Amino acid sequence: MSTMTLVRHGQAGQMGEEYDQLSPLGVQQATSLGEYWVQRDEEFDEVYVGTMVRQQKSEAAVRAVYEAAGRPWPKAEVLPGLDEYDSNSILGQLVPELAERDEVIAGFRKRVGDGPNFNHIDDFQRMFEAVVRYWVRGDHGEPKFETWAEFSGRVRDALKNIMKREGSGRRVAVFSSGGPIGVSVQTAMRAPELAAAELNWRVRNGSTTHFVFSPGRLTLESFNTLAHITEESLVTFR
Repeated sequence: MSTMTLVRHGQAGQMGEEYDQLSPLGVQQATSLGEYWVQRDEEFDEVYVGTMVRQQKSEAAVRAVYEAAGRPWPKAEVLPGLDEYDSNSILGQLVPELAERDEVIAGFRKRVGDGPNFNHIDDFQRMFEAVVRYWVRGDHGEPKFETWAEFSGRVRDALKNIMKREGSGRRVAVFSSGGPIGVSVQTAMRAPELAAAELNWRVRNGSTTHFVFSPGRLTLESFNTLAHITEESLVTFR
């Protein structure tokens, strides 16, 4: 059997910043993972990463640790299927639409507006989760953004692309985001589609999720682990 480790990117940009980047804390989270793997003599045959800056910089931070230690690190292959969904577009279209027929979302919108509001982060998160549930079910008007079926389908296609490569006993590292990790776990567990969104909320920055796989089978070994994080201040969800 081969192994696949999915890594969620480190903490991204914060309020008032461009989101698709790594914060200094995010760099530290990814660097800690690289140091942990080097200490444990972890080696990988293949590395994959999405196109997003926060994903690629997380991979680069781990790679830098390996290179500094004189350890081999495969050249990362970029797979767009590993990218996160476009939450800004989903919120921008669906919040105004859903607020017309969902009193709970309307109440959240009144307090926090249509987009991220870190002065009311709990309300924003609850609104976001409610909107995403509509998105997953397809219970909304004609979208101008990627549907849930399109998003989850491309993530599964990316996984299949990786899994079907030749070789046995492959050791694979994948740098992605919370949404694709949720879809990966939901797919392995054959759980309902909404489970992928629920899992997404729990994926911590810099965490690792482990699978064993063969070309036609994906099995979950562990989810959302932070064995490389030793300081509570480094544990974040956003």
